[in-house]
Amino acid sequence: MRHTPAIVRRGVGSSGRQPSFNPTAVGERTCSFLRHLYPSRTVDNVTADLTAWGVKSSTIAKMLERSSTPSTPLLIALTFAYGPEFLCAVLDHPPAWLSAAHRADRQQQIEASIAALKSELDGLR
Repeated sequence: MRHTPAIVRRGVGSSGRQPSFNPTAVGERTCSFLRHLYPSRTVDNVTADLTAWGVKSSTIAKMLERSSTPSTPLLIALTFAYGPEFLCAVLDHPPAWLSAAHRADRQQQIEASIAALKSELDGLR
């Protein structure tokens, strides 16, 4: 018997909203996220982040030029590269577990920045 995820069985996400997929919106949000992350040389920087996945710069350039939806393999590569922050930015209504993962990831980043600043401050004393 094939497993059917709870979201499919119930037909709604954990937020109570009906899940939907708008490829145009996903493409626009993906491109917006990448341009915000790298305001200059977006194609070069994103391609560098996805080197292990073998993504060509022309693929990133075309996606950004057209604001098109990334293919499934590219979406997976972007998720691995940018984590829950990326998915929360791309999804219209991210599920609660994903938002929680994003908050935990962001908290870890902030704590690491604070530790680095404290270390730098201690070096000045």
